[in-house]
Amino acid sequence: MSWNAFFASLDRFLWGARDFFGITPTSLCRLHTCDEEGGDNACGILVLDNAAMVSLVELAGSLRLVGPEEYESVCSGLASALATPLSREGHAVQMVFSCDPDDGERIFARALAPHRVSARAMGLALDAVLDDWERTLAGFCASERALLALWTKPSILTRAELGKALRENARVPAPFVRTREAQSSAVVVARMRDVHKAFVQGVCDRLAGLGLRLVPLNAHAAVGALRTCNVPEHTGDAWRPVLPGDRLPVRAKDPADSDRDLGHVLFPTLARQIWPCGANVVSGRYVRVGERLYAPLALTLPPQSILPFASLFRSLLSENLPWRASFLVSGDGMRGQALKSAAASILSFASPSNKMLQQSFRALQELALQGGCAVGFQLSLVTWVRLNCVSDSVEARHILARRAARLASAVQAWGACDTSFCTGDPLELYCATLPACAPTQPTVKAIAPLDEAVRLLPLFRPTSPWTGPWSGCD
Repeated sequence: MSWNAFFASLDRFLWGARDFFGITPTSLCRLHTCDEEGGDNACGILVLDNAAMVSLVELAGSLRLVGPEEYESVCSGLASALATPLSREGHAVQMVFSCDPDDGERIFARALAPHRVSARAMGLALDAVLDDWERTLAGFCASERALLALWTKPSILTRAELGKALRENARVPAPFVRTREAQSSAVVVARMRDVHKAFVQGVCDRLAGLGLRLVPLNAHAAVGALRTCNVPEHTGDAWRPVLPGDRLPVRAKDPADSDRDLGHVLFPTLARQIWPCGANVVSGRYVRVGERLYAPLALTLPPQSILPFASLFRSLLSENLPWRASFLVSGDGMRGQALKSAAASILSFASPSNKMLQQSFRALQELALQGGCAVGFQLSLVTWVRLNCVSDSVEARHILARRAARLASAVQAWGACDTSFCTGDPLELYCATLPACAPTQPTVKAIAPLDEAVRLLPLFRPTSPWTGPWSGCD
């Protein structure tokens, strides 16, 4: 064995150990491959390494003005549509909303690009006028984007069905040594495909019927949206992921690879394409990814009074800071609560908190008897600072600390919530703010009635019926 092969093998061993202990970004983002590409009006299906399936839909917003009556109608309609799939553990709905006031200039530059080309073609010197428009309008606008991730977990099948499907996949002969660095169809469970497609189609049809404009994302567009959300500075407008069905991405063979390992000519996993760079935890609280420094925080106490998302948006809009929020509504919120309910009932005399907990469990059980649905509700947020806009890292941390404090203060005023920066692994919490990376969050899970959880989602931002470069700037 040559020295190159030895050090390559050592590097792969160390990287595999870091993946095993979950301290690398690719180990926290579990996206593996693509099952179906999708089309213009159909979502692509992305598959995780544990066989879970997820599809992405871009929620452009509401096509009509939403008043109190329309608000109640949309919330009740969406709750009724999600009641059946979320009554069991196998489905989840994740909604990620981002707002960046610093990104308005880029959007206007892209929107005014055709005007610049036309002016040059006609011999008009309008660059100064267009530059002035760009600077002026960018100060009044912010980039907004809402992505809806619809999950189908392997628990939708029984253990026997899932085990049989995985054994059938394992019997399929592979012409190469299986590697975690390349996509493999062995994680795709065909029995889940029809269930997932029916779930996605039902939710999309219901949202479209309620007056919301949806843009289903095919597999290439979904992976592109994930990478843009994660590392926008490292993702060009023409970037395109490599998925099964594309041309093979032939690369140089790694000296540590065996002779039968064809990983250098196969498609790299989606996680490695979404994460082109590493991530570092700074000061035990912040996360540096690419050219940005992030400060994630988690919701530890859910809203005590139900307020619409618009109230949180207005308070954060006045702060003029970039932020992203990930709402996760998971099915079967009462799962695993039987022991807690019994303990609270037995020890109700010991503390007033136990009595309150017992009353809460009784209310949720009565809701289930009346045909209602109790779901798990989690929320993680993040704000950031661009390192290329500050002089040094010390100034960046000071600016980020102020922005994180303002974000936490605004969230805490949203229905008497509480937040925390101490959640164990900041990198894992940051990954939870990305859409479609994992069907779980390292945050406190609240049990809430579905009709109340729906009222907290960012569904009612206005949008234009026309599409174009201006549609992402509000």
